Amino acid sequence: EEIRNNNYEYHQHKRLADLAMQQGRFDDAAKLYNLILKHNPLDGDVLHARAASFLGKASSTPFGQFGHCHGYFVEAQKLWKEAGDLVGCKNHQDIMLQVEKQRAYGTTSSNGGFNESGSTVTNEYRYTSSLDGKCFITDAETPILSTRECKFVINSAEENAIAIWKKSHPGEDPKEGSLSGWTTSRHYAVPTTDQPVHEIESIRPWFQEVWKERVRPLLRKQLRLSPSLCRD
Repeated sequence: EEIRNNNYEYHQHKRLADLAMQQGRFDDAAKLYNLILKHNPLDGDVLHARAASFLGKASSTPFGQFGHCHGYFVEAQKLWKEAGDLVGCKNHQDIMLQVEKQRAYGTTSSNGGFNESGSTVTNEYRYTSSLDGKCFITDAETPILSTRECKFVINSAEENAIAIWKKSHPGEDPKEGSLSGWTTSRHYAVPTTDQPVHEIESIRPWFQEVWKERVRPLLRKQLRLSPSLCRD
């Protein structure tokens, strides 16, 4: 009712929007964040949260029913990029992290749009499916990644972890078998020990090629998606 009457109060609406996000009411959250931004268009925290609400809408869309997420994922990426272009948000850590991810994964083209390039022809990867076509297992004789590529990624990740550790511990070497330099808190629901791909510069070009020329075309084939929907 307050939104319809445009009875605006920053802190109250911000709390309501954040609560809606916590409860998974992403559409309500997006509406509240939009209301706040009408009055505070350069609020970095709200700009970031609004984009995240669209990402939430994407993740909560039944993919098996629709075959896509109604463009919410792409909308989230566009909102983060637009926020990153604002002078007042250039130093906003969360927004710039998303912009850096877009650059690292090659999801934006040179003109600022979202990249749709990539092969539409797949190699003949053999696979089996289960769970009504929701799970796919690639045949060991036609792997998407070679043994050499797997070793390359593992070595790159380990070298990057050591470099991260040494940067904060100059003149020291990490103990053998330690997890120094690895992240352990990125996924609060399912904790993992990992490293974000976008933070390992040595594998970025390789990852972009694999995604565009192998993984994305294979997903299109397996899930029977049109090229315009696979980015979702």
